[in-house]
Amino acid sequence: MEALNSVTDIRNLFAMEKRELNIMMVEDDPDIPKLARLYLKPYKDAEFNLVWVETGEDALRFLQDSQNLDVILVDYQLPGMNGLETTRAIREKGVRIPIVFLTNAIDFKIAIEAMKLDVEDYLLKEEAITSILPSIILNVVERVRLREKLAEAEMNKVAQRERIDGIKSLIVTISHELNNPLAALKLAINVLQRKQIPPDIMSYLAIMKENTERIEGVVAKLRDLKGDKVTAYIGNIKMIDLSE
Repeated sequence: MEALNSVTDIRNLFAMEKRELNIMMVEDDPDIPKLARLYLKPYKDAEFNLVWVETGEDALRFLQDSQNLDVILVDYQLPGMNGLETTRAIREKGVRIPIVFLTNAIDFKIAIEAMKLDVEDYLLKEEAITSILPSIILNVVERVRLREKLAEAEMNKVAQRERIDGIKSLIVTISHELNNPLAALKLAINVLQRKQIPPDIMSYLAIMKENTERIEGVVAKLRDLKGDKVTAYIGNIKMIDLSE
């Protein structure tokens, strides 16, 4: 697969995928998951598999056996553990599945507490459990995947910079060791080329001078290295590409 070079590339990749998404709904009212399934079933761009549990305790038991979920929908008003307590317990178990928090009324204190628990969205149930539910879920999944891809790309950039810095550090050390011998060799070649020597010796000196200058050029390119692109050499051996 070709590298993803932009946010647009990543979005286009997700758009081309036929997605199958697993959703868990934590809700004590049986009519809500029934309604949710009605809105999720006919959606053309994705297939939704909805698992319904009635309590936070049930959700935690389910997650002990399986975490093959893309999104968790958590209602605030639950018997036993409420939605905040359920979300906190899920996070304390190290589960990083995106959570959409659902409430019957906006309460800013609850919203703040939910956001502290790293929920992906905070929505009114009457607005979320409608025909826009599939879009809500897909947007959450895409947003999370996009964030992960961008974080991965950033980590790759950091690793690349570290590799380049390591190569440059090594080259600085090597160039210090090469500078004096190369300078002495170039001086000796220049002196000899001004003398009356046979043509065949003169041709060897020209070859030696050309290769000396080539070594100097390679070292200079390595000192100015901005990327760590490699190219095939012999067998499994690869070389740093300095052609750019």
